[in-house]
Amino acid sequence: MKKIYIFLSIFVITFAACSDNKNQKNDKPSTNESIKFKDKQTDEYLFASNKHLEPNLHKDSIDKIAKEISKKYDQFIFYCLIDKKPYYCVTKGKEKFDIWTMNFNSEKKFKVGLLDEYLKEIIPVEYDKIYNPNDIIDGGIIVEKNNKRGIYDFSGNLIVEVSYDAIYPSFHQEVLVQVKKDNKFGWIDMQKKEHFDDNSTYSNSPIASDLILKWKTFRNNIIFWRVCQLINDWEDYDNAGMLFTPAYIYELGMMPEYFPSVVMDKSKEYYMGSDSVFAQVVEKKTFGEKVIGFVTDFIETGVEGRGYQMKQQELILVNQELDTISTLVIGYGDANWGDYCFEPFYNFYGDTMIEIVKENHWEYELHSLPKYEYYRIEKNGQIEHLNTNRYFAYTKFVKITEDYFKGCFYYYLEMENDEDFENNIEVYEHLTLEDLDIMRNEIFAEYGMKFNTDKWKVYFEKFDWYQPKYDNVEDKLTEIDKHNLDIILKTSEKLKKDENKYLKKRKDTFYQAG
Repeated sequence: MKKIYIFLSIFVITFAACSDNKNQKNDKPSTNESIKFKDKQTDEYLFASNKHLEPNLHKDSIDKIAKEISKKYDQFIFYCLIDKKPYYCVTKGKEKFDIWTMNFNSEKKFKVGLLDEYLKEIIPVEYDKIYNPNDIIDGGIIVEKNNKRGIYDFSGNLIVEVSYDAIYPSFHQEVLVQVKKDNKFGWIDMQKKEHFDDNSTYSNSPIASDLILKWKTFRNNIIFWRVCQLINDWEDYDNAGMLFTPAYIYELGMMPEYFPSVVMDKSKEYYMGSDSVFAQVVEKKTFGEKVIGFVTDFIETGVEGRGYQMKQQELILVNQELDTISTLVIGYGDANWGDYCFEPFYNFYGDTMIEIVKENHWEYELHSLPKYEYYRIEKNGQIEHLNTNRYFAYTKFVKITEDYFKGCFYYYLEMENDEDFENNIEVYEHLTLEDLDIMRNEIFAEYGMKFNTDKWKVYFEKFDWYQPKYDNVEDKLTEIDKHNLDIILKTSEKLKKDENKYLKKRKDTFYQAG
């Protein structure tokens, strides 16, 4: 059976401080003498020294700046350093910004804007949301108001009007960004002019033109170029960052909308939160004429007491306008998911069904057993879970081959010493005769067949779903059932001659950290 295995990382997103390697001197005098932006002796901004990151502002400087900002604005929520120049995000309004609930759009009781190094308002405080700098184009900051988006540069020039439903990265030299408005796709050229031309390839949606597959190479594999420093009441506030996922990414369901606690400096004695993210589009597939799907990987690493790596793989179905119809989590868990030798995988059957194996059937008593799940994909893009009570679910939905019986299966051996892990598992490469007997009889049991032997009566009566009603269920079997019963019987006959030849039993050592 062809298995499509999960790749771990293309489309790499690494969190970094909001600063740049360029060493530019700003000779513009301060317009506010009450704020000591620069050190009098060195004429440099008051940066904290850090060999791992670009410098951050000293706490004393931030306190002074925050005090001055509070005279005109209601809240100072984070800052960025771009080309060693600070930019301050501020709010006006009754409601406070909450970094944990990220209530940017909750009833819009406050507005956000951006100040430059001299506290000049370069982005008016009238927007519902400001995204991370440089997240689609270098030198640009995307803003959002009433669900419409546009782009400012760092000088406060509005280079893309705030009138678009979505803004996407472009990979054409003649195109600044691709845009969407009223379900039509167009582009902004390098002269900042808008175009909607149905005859141009630039007007194809990113998924129709396969540009979505290039997102993984966007800006040399880096999507989020900067992360803003949070300003809060923590003693270690200078080690906490904020990252906003570009709208075109999170609205499709590829990643969370934001990361409220980003580790800025791992050399600190105390730090908790995310420190890196990996994401990629694994595969694109069409489902009929109107539905397009793509599989994505998302991995987050960080620290919460100890290091962690979390991974999610997802199928996302959209229409031609890139509106999400439905999503399906294919796998979720530790980034090193699987256990001893089991790897999650998925497999499409035409454009109507997906087969998923994302975990073990832990309730199966004999040994580890991959848990197969099946979902029907409707023509309208809706996803329906196909139910079965069988441990070996594939016997209900797929005409199998003997490859389904092969793999990696293990069980724990009883050890005299609980702390002795040496050779604590027995592993084999094929299902046993007992497995095949269970597989065969659970097909009959699901249709309500009465068993004559005590062994199978006792075995199936422990399941709530088993309702013995019929002496014979041959008339209820599907063509898939009949095919699979034949494969099971033929394979069982082979194993009866020499089971060990197929199982290839061996002992090994395996334990999982608690």
